[in-house]
Amino acid sequence: MKLMSRVTRRPAGGNSRLLFFILSCSVAASLQAQDRAMFIDFGGADNQTFPPPIYWNNVNEETGATPFAFMDLVDIDGADLDVQLFIDGVFDVDAVEGGTTSHAEYPASASQDSLVSSSGFASFSIVGNPGSTETYILTFFSSLASGAVGMETTYTVTGEGDPVQVSLEPSGNTNNSVSTSGISPTIDGEVSVQLSPGGNHGGGNDNVYLGIMRIDAASGWSALVDFGSSNRETNVVGGGELQFWNNVTNGVADTNDGSLRDIVTSSGDASGLVIQMVSRFNGVNTAGASDSTLYPASATSDSWYANTEDFGVGPDITPIFNVEGLDPEKIYRFSFYGSRMNAGGDNRQTVFTLTGNEMKSVSLNASENVDGLAVAEAVRPASDGTVNIALTPGAENNNSFHFIYLGAMQIDDISGQIVYLFDFGGGNTTNVDVKESPEFWNNVTGNVGTTNDGRIGQFVTSDGVRTSVGVQMVARFNGINRNGTTESTLFPAAATGDSLFGNTEIFSGLENVFPAFNLTGLDPGFSYDLTFFGSRSATDNRQTRYTVTGANSAQVDLNVSSNIDNTVKATGIAPDAQGNILIQINPGPENNNGNHFTYLGLMRIDWRRPFVPRILIDAGGTNFQTGPGESADIWNNFLVGVAQTDDGVLNNLLSVNGATTGLGIRMISRFNGVNEAGTQGSSLYPASATRDSLFGNVEEWSGLTDVLPQFAITGLDTGKKYDLTFFASRMSAGGDMRQTKYSLNGAESLEVLLDASENIENTVSASNLSPNQDGEIIISMTPGPDNNNRFHFIYLGALQIDWVGANTQDPENVTLSSPEVTDGQLSFQLLGRAGQTYSILGSTGLNQWMEIIKVTLQNDLEKVSVPATGDVLFIRVVR
Repeated sequence: MKLMSRVTRRPAGGNSRLLFFILSCSVAASLQAQDRAMFIDFGGADNQTFPPPIYWNNVNEETGATPFAFMDLVDIDGADLDVQLFIDGVFDVDAVEGGTTSHAEYPASASQDSLVSSSGFASFSIVGNPGSTETYILTFFSSLASGAVGMETTYTVTGEGDPVQVSLEPSGNTNNSVSTSGISPTIDGEVSVQLSPGGNHGGGNDNVYLGIMRIDAASGWSALVDFGSSNRETNVVGGGELQFWNNVTNGVADTNDGSLRDIVTSSGDASGLVIQMVSRFNGVNTAGASDSTLYPASATSDSWYANTEDFGVGPDITPIFNVEGLDPEKIYRFSFYGSRMNAGGDNRQTVFTLTGNEMKSVSLNASENVDGLAVAEAVRPASDGTVNIALTPGAENNNSFHFIYLGAMQIDDISGQIVYLFDFGGGNTTNVDVKESPEFWNNVTGNVGTTNDGRIGQFVTSDGVRTSVGVQMVARFNGINRNGTTESTLFPAAATGDSLFGNTEIFSGLENVFPAFNLTGLDPGFSYDLTFFGSRSATDNRQTRYTVTGANSAQVDLNVSSNIDNTVKATGIAPDAQGNILIQINPGPENNNGNHFTYLGLMRIDWRRPFVPRILIDAGGTNFQTGPGESADIWNNFLVGVAQTDDGVLNNLLSVNGATTGLGIRMISRFNGVNEAGTQGSSLYPASATRDSLFGNVEEWSGLTDVLPQFAITGLDTGKKYDLTFFASRMSAGGDMRQTKYSLNGAESLEVLLDASENIENTVSASNLSPNQDGEIIISMTPGPDNNNRFHFIYLGALQIDWVGANTQDPENVTLSSPEVTDGQLSFQLLGRAGQTYSILGSTGLNQWMEIIKVTLQNDLEKVSVPATGDVLFIRVVR
């Protein structure tokens, strides 16, 4: 969905102004920004940077000098990001050239010129979807001829939290860049950049410069590990893009407790990962492939090996190691390589069993292997960030010693990165060829699509990894049409030029052809976005409706007639329990073709990191509230104004992505007050949440006795199960035990105990709780049986609520479209959910918003009108 749509309105006097739309719906709160990287070339129109192979965004002089100009941005693969660059402080001088043409990474068209502001100030924003929980790295580069000195420019980057500043001297610069890391967008999805003279600026002017900006998602890294001999280590690999390696050599892999620390990513950044041996390998084999196209020969030609029968150091060698330091909230791909050439014709299959949040197994035969990999997709670490990896012989391993091998391992953070591309058509297919195309395609041709039971399995992702995903036909297409566009800017002509089609009236002897197929092998724990494209040279309307059904469903319509670049997307679709999503194809309501032809030319599937519904509550005082600056997650603050009453209410709790949940807290019996002596060093929650707690007591304290707090979590779904996790900390507690018993009563009752004394990392959880018939779980706090404090203090510092499948997280597509201005009224189409109330907000500059009207939809799609007057430049919808 587009975040911004532009419409021109002409107020009295004839001066044109720009009015922008911004979509900001709390239920669509994940930032759909770049999965990998985004490059922006700031410079003159004469030196813009175009593909192949990398797509660049070009901010030329005209755009940079235009107040309030904005432009859509794409990633390095040319994918539309739903992200815009917005100029609010202009570059007022013609672009300067004469910079370096020999940068090690960037092309000369990008590195040799820069935009300039002579006022000592320029600024712009990157605006994306609201509610992001991701962090980003922004890298800046500029280069001037060596004669220009003292032109240091400071770049101030502001998102959530404190601004971050970096400075760069462009004079004579060839390869130096400066970066800011850990940048989180504001709640509105915005990161702003300001340019100002640096501390070493002294060139007799106030000129500031920017030539290139690169944005990388903090996720998306890879780590490469060479398992092998000390004299065949793989370190830094050049060519194209540098790759840094890590080496598991002697002294680590041949021990039961060796460890490799300080692991770096393939780009050379610290990863925080550790490989910890649990059970050793036998030794090193050096007879692996030296001509693999996957990894350097130094990594593929040697392997650590193990065996079952007696060999070398003995029999029954079963290597096991842990990968530690992973993020339990993220998803990873593990790829394993092993090679043993001249193996004598036997099978040396190795099974790699990975145990994290769940168990997965993949296998690879190392015998004569050159380019084979064993790939474990969508691996979720255990709650402590660990994945345990065990190597064993596979069932097909017929070697007399049952040798097994590991030569290289690659770990990829794939959060939000898995993409599948499908070409539905005839012989004019988009082939899977890594040497010819930067993207891998899967082809559903006529011999499968024109059957009622055809099947294709083990599709590959767009980066060439084979998976368990497949297609199972349920109802056939009629045949193949080859009259689609070959001019699309989105997809290759081989994919857009042909389509599989259906029809209602008799055509080629078939009528009522309503194609349907299942996507199989998907992970029921995740959700997917499905994009559809079709094209047929025609003048009538051949609208096709794609109905997508898994655990939830969506319908999207596309008129394929003479279509070149239009697509439609069904977002947030979760598979059913069997891992299937059903796609059904029918004529849309506007289809007026005599045969009611329908088409599918290609389909793209984007995998989404699963959103686990969660509410975080900071129970404490006003001095240390947890706000956006303290955490990437949204927190709710349970303060004394509610907690020190017997009837206070805290309504409209927000989930961690900012969505309104309808849950609340209802006090039944008060807390005494706030203690601020909790830990500030917990890795579980922000210090603002852990350092203060609401407390109660039995003996008299602050004039109160028998303060036994009780409150209810309200607004719960009686058909769902909830997990409640409690945290509390009281440092310098004098050696006593301040144990709290949390008694939970809903449809059933549970009790859990937590000692707050000197607590840093401990929590307690009550799981799978159903609310009572009123949708409430009542929590009562009393001293635990081991509480020996003389006042019997009890504490609550943080409360976490988790659940699955709650109604408040049902997918909701919300869009603004079709803007027009007539007689002083701005009208647009609002697509949402019937019965839901939305606020239409206006702003003059993206920083302050004022409600214009509230709209309660009677239907999912309605026309909305607001006054097109005043200084409002932006319109936004929120729920």
